Amino acid sequence: MTYDEYQFCRPYLLDGEHIVWKGKPGKGNLLTSADIFLIPFSIVWCGFAFFWEFMALDGGPSFFALFGLPFIILGLYFVFGRFIHMAYLRKRTQYVITNQKIIRKRGSKIDMLSIKNIPTVQVKLHKDGYGTILFEEISFLANMHKMNSFMSNQTGFSLENIPDAVRVEKIISDL
Repeated sequence: MTYDEYQFCRPYLLDGEHIVWKGKPGKGNLLTSADIFLIPFSIVWCGFAFFWEFMALDGGPSFFALFGLPFIILGLYFVFGRFIHMAYLRKRTQYVITNQKIIRKRGSKIDMLSIKNIPTVQVKLHKDGYGTILFEEISFLANMHKMNSFMSNQTGFSLENIPDAVRVEKIISDL
């Protein structure tokens, strides 16, 4: 008996519902369009935080040194940690498309999107043949979520860095 890592979706399947496609994000392609702004910003942020800390440790009040530590930690996360975090999340992500819904498991969190209420779909192709399918959010909180997505380097509901994204998008549109 072999273990199917996609068994997580079985409790969420309705009568007559069946799996059409399943997959995982590929490795690599950690850069997004937001990184055009985030990379320079994070380098400046981190540089200023280290400058602050250096000046505070070089004869400044000890409060200033303590005050600068959270900014250094945040700066290091912006420069390096967010890429490590994204790679970590992708290793623990699975996607399932059924004839009625799209299911995404990221770690222990499971999100679902009904095929009946599917918003606008956008496919972003990468040079290596992989791609990301983005689903536009329709809500009054979408603008707040987009800002949060910009800062965390994650999108709302998406199938990230999957092989043959055009074929998968066609499967979704045919449903």
